[in-house]
Amino acid sequence: MKKIILIISSIIIVAVLGLVAFFGGRTIYDTGVNDGKQDEANSISDKLKALGSAVFEKENFQKELNKIFSDLPSEIDDEGIDSYIEKLTSLIDGISTEKVKSLLKEYLSKWENFKEVYDSEDNNEITENFNQLKTKAEELSDEVKTLFDESIEESLEEL
Repeated sequence: MKKIILIISSIIIVAVLGLVAFFGGRTIYDTGVNDGKQDEANSISDKLKALGSAVFEKENFQKELNKIFSDLPSEIDDEGIDSYIEKLTSLIDGISTEKVKSLLKEYLSKWENFKEVYDSEDNNEITENFNQLKTKAEELSDEVKTLFDESIEESLEEL
């Protein structure tokens, strides 16, 4: 009789341990899967935010850049040059993309150099440098557009 009770007890214990192991393993698996899904959802959410930010920044920046580039000083004088340099400086301060910031700083330095050329009162040199600045503005606009497009493309590829 003791043997029968021992065998039945052993079977019950093994069955209970099997059930505990099954449900414990299932719980651990489900928790891992859910955590993985949540991590993936968070990752995708972050990538979508980065994409939205890149698109938003490109749109707003492009408007400001076009406004500034199309608003070249109509009269070349110290006041017009200083005003334009101020606008460029404020635009640069509002940019978070380092490559774009670097390009605009280079353009800003050309304007600061132009101010010195303007002070020299050499009309031929002033005309030549001003025409170079207008050409550089067009080139820079295209370069900046390309940089933002690449940023957007990278964000899309990460998705």
